Amino acid sequence: LKEAKSLEQELKKIKAKGYAETHQEFSDDINGFAVGLFHQEQIVASISISIPVFRFPKDSGKKLLSLLQKTANNIHQHLPKEGKVHRAA
Repeated sequence: LKEAKSLEQELKKIKAKGYAETHQEFSDDINGFAVGLFHQEQIVASISISIPVFRFPKDSGKKLLSLLQKTANNIHQHLPKEGKVHRAA
């Protein structure tokens, strides 16, 4: 994504889907997924996985994404219900 407009469009798609994915975009042999971690409706972090294509069966994407989403939800359950999430120094 070299232009701001393309980036804005991609971010809208990611927000609508709730996750980002990459299939050999940055490296010919790597696929990846990422999900956001929210606190009080603000994104505070992300969790991602990158995996070599040869270890990435075509039907494994949904399973990996589901595991990432479950992990994000699990972390979310341990965040304080009120107040700020402090940044690491």
